[in-house]
Amino acid sequence: MRDSAVNRYHFPDWVTLPPGDSLTVYVGKGTDTWTEFFWNRKAPAFENANGGERSMGDGAYLFDPQGDLRAYMTYPCRINCTDPYQGAVEVTAKPRGREVVTVRNVATFAVDLDGYLLHSPPYGYAFPRESVLQPGEEMTIETRGDPLEDSALEKHWGLPKAILNNGGDKVRVTSFRGVVLDCYAYGTGSC
Repeated sequence: MRDSAVNRYHFPDWVTLPPGDSLTVYVGKGTDTWTEFFWNRKAPAFENANGGERSMGDGAYLFDPQGDLRAYMTYPCRINCTDPYQGAVEVTAKPRGREVVTVRNVATFAVDLDGYLLHSPPYGYAFPRESVLQPGEEMTIETRGDPLEDSALEKHWGLPKAILNNGGDKVRVTSFRGVVLDCYAYGTGSC
């Protein structure tokens, strides 16, 4: 695997990925397990795409042992940006008191939010595995609380303090490529 700057990570020879399973590669330090691997870099490998329209972003590329490209993901999307879940979810927020963001499936099919972000600048929450919403279901995400206490429809961002501005802010659900599925603004905030 490599990034756009050709920084490479080599998986150990013993790694296998059965059909339907996934694994995670962390850029920082740690000890490899069967499903989590650590690049052990001291600095970030992937560039943030937060500089507006002129920001570059980055990409991750997976190659097989023969050097053939097997999968990739680049971000942010700039041309013909779509996502199959656009319009399938509705996001709202309650900024006062116990801060909660609610994501509701308004589609007629199940929506799997694994691989998507809840974003309230500058904070981001990556939906974990098993974040599937059936038609009509709602998921609540508390900005505080312990993610170890998560259930299927109740998640915790795990932040130490309130983050939603009571006077106005926005929250949105996006793909990792930056495609907005839905955005909710209140007060002085705008989408």
